[in-house]
Amino acid sequence: MKNIGIITFHRALNYGSALQAYALNKYLNNQGYRAETIDFQTKAQKNLYSLMECSHSVMGKARNLHTMLFLPAVLVRRRRFDRFIEENVKHSKKRYHTSSELYRIGKKFDYYICGSDQIWNPYCTDFDEAYMLPFVEDKSRCISYAPSIGTSQIEEKYHFLFRDNLKGFKAQSTREEAGAHILEEITGTRPAVLPDPVFLLSRREWKKIIPARKIKKPYIFCYFIGNVAGMRSFAINMRKKTGMPLVVINKNLRDLLYWNKKMYDAGPKEFLSLLYYADFICTDSFHAAAFSAIFNKQFWIFVDKDKAFSSKSRIYNIANKLGLENRVLTECSRNIRVDEPIDFKLCNERIELEREKGKKYLADALGD
Repeated sequence: MKNIGIITFHRALNYGSALQAYALNKYLNNQGYRAETIDFQTKAQKNLYSLMECSHSVMGKARNLHTMLFLPAVLVRRRRFDRFIEENVKHSKKRYHTSSELYRIGKKFDYYICGSDQIWNPYCTDFDEAYMLPFVEDKSRCISYAPSIGTSQIEEKYHFLFRDNLKGFKAQSTREEAGAHILEEITGTRPAVLPDPVFLLSRREWKKIIPARKIKKPYIFCYFIGNVAGMRSFAINMRKKTGMPLVVINKNLRDLLYWNKKMYDAGPKEFLSLLYYADFICTDSFHAAAFSAIFNKQFWIFVDKDKAFSSKSRIYNIANKLGLENRVLTECSRNIRVDEPIDFKLCNERIELEREKGKKYLADALGD
């Protein structure tokens, strides 16, 4: 039985980060490997998700006020994130905070896997070279599974990180076509393009950890992390046409208004439940779109108009692979039938193809 160490953004207070970390960990253990996630969290990441912002800006103060107004629910949400990782993601007993500490475990595992999420995006606040496995001397034991670079280009000053650290990896992959192109230009090797780990688990497997339905009546679920022009007005228009209430996980000050029900305390499992039982979904989140497809939900996903149909967009990347390009909306989208249904036959076939691609890659990479 092979021992596998995984390094990713599992401690981020972010639904997609936590759930993709769970998915890869769960899948590998289901396959008979002894896999654990290396409990690595930098000070930068801890500060990024601190309860209160150390900011004197107007927006920083406003966000802190927002947190204080709903503090009890916010604390519940944070506890639910911690509990989800502790109870569902097998991880190392020791927590590491710096790259130098990780050199102590450079020979502990048979294989090391870095991925997924935007761990290779050098512009992320919580980016760290550790996610490229520099602490593992024998690179033939290093594998990347669908890490995202999350950007269309990387400044030359960062090239050495990829060139030096990825040399000798047994298997390399990334999540988006744009990332594969960037890595090929920097390293000379084109990596495989693989699905996010959430696709490794079937709808039936995800259902096992989804809590009971909380909202009994039909509803439209909204999960917005940005401010794409028109997406909130689109959701309000859907409410008018369907008569269904809008349920939102509140992350932004701008979402204090208009919504029928605001959720402040949802952890990763509650997030899945809200998606699973929704009748319609409006989002600008990659992972919310991924789960909408897995759960066969009628959904719309919003992107900035200059990125909508570019191969550089991670949103378009997933929509294109699953045959759902017509569900991508921008501020320029017009004459959209909000109740136009998705035919999931083709989508499900493509999800299965992507799932098998990811499974085969891991089986080959972890084989002797």
